[in-house]
Amino acid sequence: MILTTPEVVSRNWGEEITVVKTRTHCGKLLLRKKGTKGGFQLHVKEESHYLYTGKLLLRAVVNGQVSETVVEAGQAWTVPPLFVHQEEALEDSILFEVSDPTAGDRYAIEPDPGGLVSMSDVEAMQILWRLRDAFTLRAEDCDLLAQQIWARGLASFTA
Repeated sequence: MILTTPEVVSRNWGEEITVVKTRTHCGKLLLRKKGTKGGFQLHVKEESHYLYTGKLLLRAVVNGQVSETVVEAGQAWTVPPLFVHQEEALEDSILFEVSDPTAGDRYAIEPDPGGLVSMSDVEAMQILWRLRDAFTLRAEDCDLLAQQIWARGLASFTA
């Protein structure tokens, strides 16, 4: 087991607390203030969310049209890669977010209310290539581990 110190970053909409970041995944706690919203944006990575408390308005581009969905505590959703989206806090809200550890992959459709920088098309391609390479390495790690388990048995890893 490895203990870590969470990283807290102030945002225009509240706080972003990164509780874990490894080469394969990242877990965050997002504290959003009522009446604030994030950027209308897309990411290269996939993000999954769980709304622990509060209420959000999710905006997304679906079939070329902006759609809106109200999400309440207890609901979860996933934002696929390259999916245009935005979150607006209708109440003070606490969310859990899990994604791969890619950072700096935000592409602004509209200027960010908090002034976050948008990546360029070239930066987006570079991130996609790094992700491809990381997934290839992860797949190789999993294959190697499976081979070791097959050869030695799972019990040998718990001793």
